[in-house]
Amino acid sequence: MAEWCRNRFEITGKSVCLDVLTQWIEGCETPRYRHAIQQSIQLFLIGCAGLVKPTRTTQYPPYPALVRHGTGMSSPANQAFEQWLGLLVKDAVLDEETIKTIDRLYHQSCIGAVRWGNLPDNAREDNHHVNALSVF
Repeated sequence: MAEWCRNRFEITGKSVCLDVLTQWIEGCETPRYRHAIQQSIQLFLIGCAGLVKPTRTTQYPPYPALVRHGTGMSSPANQAFEQWLGLLVKDAVLDEETIKTIDRLYHQSCIGAVRWGNLPDNAREDNHHVNALSVF
């Protein structure tokens, strides 16, 4: 009699790769692309709030509010935002290299410590329509 009720999935490969895959399947490991997406959301929201600005005049037609605050001085945070915005404009593929770049830019921007309660009132008002800002 066929074992129709037994579903099996057999994966073969190097034991190191299988261990990593097993952790991912069991939910122990969060894929790196998810971190890059979360970091990008925070960069986007902080840009909308005007806390970081590109160092050169930039247009972003899909969402003009992202760059409506104009340009900022050449600081590491603003340069990181401008480079991240460049990735967004060119619709970069979320491959391993882009993920590393987003992580580097996120840390360079120093927004990891920014919390909703620490934002200036005008920045909170600018983003009142964006419910996702509660990630801070």
